[in-house]
Amino acid sequence: MEPLHRLLVFIALILLAPSIAWAQGADRAQVATGGGLPNFDARLGKEGRAVRQALTIPSAAPNRKAQVEKGMATAHQALATSLPGLTVDWHPVLGGPEVITTRGRFLTPASPGTDPELAVRGFLAAKAPLFGLSSSDVDNLITTAHYTNPAGNLSWVTLEQRLNGIPVFRGELRAAVTPDGQVATIASELAAGLDPALSGVPTMPPERAVQKAAQDIGVHLAAAPPLIERSSDGLKHRFTRGPFADDITADVVIFPLSVTEAVLAWRVLLW
Repeated sequence: MEPLHRLLVFIALILLAPSIAWAQGADRAQVATGGGLPNFDARLGKEGRAVRQALTIPSAAPNRKAQVEKGMATAHQALATSLPGLTVDWHPVLGGPEVITTRGRFLTPASPGTDPELAVRGFLAAKAPLFGLSSSDVDNLITTAHYTNPAGNLSWVTLEQRLNGIPVFRGELRAAVTPDGQVATIASELAAGLDPALSGVPTMPPERAVQKAAQDIGVHLAAAPPLIERSSDGLKHRFTRGPFADDITADVVIFPLSVTEAVLAWRVLLW
């Protein structure tokens, strides 16, 4: 892939949040786009406040956010009591645990012969409230990676978060597991407290989302390139490449904004 093409892919991904605003019909003047690319996550800082103001965020049930946050705090306190030396770094946007580790020990006791994935899922099932998840949320996590490094001294498990069949933007958890089945550390961007009823597609047509994504990287499309295929559920679209190096894809994702807050959006990839 030529360097320019790699750049286009990169920019299209980091500008997802402005594109999400367009998918909901926000006025262009309301949200900063493209330009100098000061932020890699448009949910943070001044741009983040503008994005939130431009979006129509579904209302959560009364007190739901407080209940989820209380559950996370209670679970954190309980785990810290049982695991001296516990360190939890909290995600600046999602509000849940971003990195979980301990000093001088592991997160779970030894369990020789236990499959690494089962060790990770067992920890999550027992500590689901710490992540703002329900037991069904944990069960619905999809395994996307499960391997042991060449030295054989550490295994890695990656789980992906989906809701009603829709992927959650960057909703992954990755865990390291020792040969004795001990969960050593966890890095997570799982979204806490997602509304189980959140589903469907954004109000903006995918063709318009493609135009907006191209516009954010300085490419004007008078119209979206012709559609090649569309999934039966309307969640995935593929267009001809137009001025880019490969076909353009647009698929629906759930874009979390904070604990319990999320919107539907188009993820557009320009290759």
